Amino acid sequence: DPHGVVESGKASERTTRAIDRLVSGDDADGKRAIVDDGIVKDAAPIEVDPLIVDVQRSAAPELDVITTVAQPGFSYQYNVISNRDAPVGFLSNDQAHGDLENNFSNQSFKLSDETVSHIRQVGLVKVADFSQRAMETLDYMDPRETSLGQAVIAHTLQQARAMFYGDPDQTSGNEDIEDGDAPRGLARFAEQAGNTTDKSSVSSGFMEDLLNEATTKIQNSGLTWDRARYFVSPFMYNAIYEEATPVVRLDGYDADVEFGPQGIALSTEQGTIPFTYSPNIRSYSGFNGLASNSDPGDVFLIDDLAIQKRQLAPMSTVSLGRTGLADRVALFEYYSFVDKSLDTSNSESHTEYLKAYDIPNA
Repeated sequence: DPHGVVESGKASERTTRAIDRLVSGDDADGKRAIVDDGIVKDAAPIEVDPLIVDVQRSAAPELDVITTVAQPGFSYQYNVISNRDAPVGFLSNDQAHGDLENNFSNQSFKLSDETVSHIRQVGLVKVADFSQRAMETLDYMDPRETSLGQAVIAHTLQQARAMFYGDPDQTSGNEDIEDGDAPRGLARFAEQAGNTTDKSSVSSGFMEDLLNEATTKIQNSGLTWDRARYFVSPFMYNAIYEEATPVVRLDGYDADVEFGPQGIALSTEQGTIPFTYSPNIRSYSGFNGLASNSDPGDVFLIDDLAIQKRQLAPMSTVSLGRTGLADRVALFEYYSFVDKSLDTSNSESHTEYLKAYDIPNA
């Protein structure tokens, strides 16, 4: 029967062959014909966890406390008053009525200038069109957004690392924080001014030692208590906290117990010096300059008014078009780190680099 109907109680030959293939599990090409989980699992994605856990370090809170100032042009020039003459002084009545200009020198001050050029920090992301389309159909994640997000994290971490240990005088040629096109960091500012001190022999009394260092700096320079700040690593932060007597307060029987350092500062009648938690002060490898000796015990004393990030263009992205079946995106930022208290001609700066305190559990 051409329509495959039952004739005289028997199935047609065509119907019989179809039933035999279904029962045997093979079609004409030797593949299973039944649409079961063996076929579905090959064609559809398995159940996936929508939460992506990032196990990489991503925090750079140090950059949040540095003042960012828009700066046009190719470079930034600032002035430093590094010296001033004393007044004429105390005079007798006759001297005061005499010829002051012929008898005494005019008061003056020394005003020098420093110039800092903008640097260019660049990242590159390339996403295959196939991967983008495939992930979009799964409604799971956007590879473009994920790739750019990870690029921003890497950009920020490199910038924080450069803020502390950037050393372009190493001219590494590796596009890293020691490349000739990298910015100068706090360690380099301090080294240029001769403000580095080895603290590897100090293993206790950290708060007292840091108080003495701040007092000495403020007494001998233009830094003031209300403008001073310490950058310390998480391990140094904990070590300082452990020197203080911890106090646990409970508002009631059901209150949570809170224990741990928060808001540590050196307080005086003249002002307060905060300690800024800085996870990017750490031990780095693969460098030859200042970063090669980086240590969790490093401490930086800065002048909040003097340390700035001068920015020509904030972190941005620009499409570079397509190459083949892939999209390219560049991430960039133009800026410079500036120590307005640095006078290289007189080797002066408010920035101090206290190297490698011997802290526990670091």
